[in-house]
Amino acid sequence: MAAAMAGAYGAPAVPAFKKRAPPTFAGLWMLDTTRSQPIAAHLEGMGLPELSQAAATQVTPAYEFRIPGDGTVTIRHMSEIGEKERTLRVGVEHSETAKDGAAIRMLLEMPAPHVLVTHIDWGGRGRIDDTRTLCEDVAGNPLIHQHIEFLHAKGGGKRTVSERYFVRGEEAE
Repeated sequence: MAAAMAGAYGAPAVPAFKKRAPPTFAGLWMLDTTRSQPIAAHLEGMGLPELSQAAATQVTPAYEFRIPGDGTVTIRHMSEIGEKERTLRVGVEHSETAKDGAAIRMLLEMPAPHVLVTHIDWGGRGRIDDTRTLCEDVAGNPLIHQHIEFLHAKGGGKRTVSERYFVRGEEAE
């Protein structure tokens, strides 16, 4: 599985950080809705019911990252409809079962200190490559750029891509 899920993308070039030392993933990050693209096509491709799709597109997600230095990354996803926390070991496959019974397999990679890549095999529905890169906006404020690519299992292997941006929790509008 690790070889099958390994990097569809190379690590982006190391960004130049203007204001200070490079930011870390650790802490709270909120979706910047003004810069981010919708993920509706991903949700549809995953086969979620229309009601669930509608609800998911109306929420503003936030993520909290904890990286204790032991080879694990804890990602806590929070939104108006609930929260989920996962602790993943870098380079080790993780399995879980979705609410609908689908078997989900995940592999987290950290090819550079400023890049997290999660490869997700979504129980026969398709494959998601979720790349998060620490960077800065033009004013030098830290951002996470999230590039989500979903290869749908149905519909002839249709591919959807979304770009989303997250700001530090205290900086979110």
